[in-house]
Amino acid sequence: MFIADDWKYKLFSIVKEQLVNTRNIGEIIKTVMTTDLKTKGELVSQLVQKLVKDPSKIPQIVTHQEAELEFANDSIEFFKQEFNCKVEVVKEQNSKQEKAKQAMPGKPAILVE
Repeated sequence: MFIADDWKYKLFSIVKEQLVNTRNIGEIIKTVMTTDLKTKGELVSQLVQKLVKDPSKIPQIVTHQEAELEFANDSIEFFKQEFNCKVEVVKEQNSKQEKAKQAMPGKPAILVE
């Protein structure tokens, strides 16, 4: 189970805030690019477009990586018993698995091997 990279939580929070005032993708991207997320350029642009087109992809409460990591770690025993398998929780930025990049705030990526 992969927990989204920290910068995605910041992005989701900004987009959620901006969607209250506008649904203009260009304006939202411009606002995001005034932050340190500018270094993520193309990824930010792609994600903003997806989030504006389908705001349901944004969790009602955008927490932060450590909160989701803690919750996932607290749930490991449940998943082990429920699915009768080994479970690992990994931060996206600590994984070389391609699947890890699909993790989003509120939606961990899951790799089954």
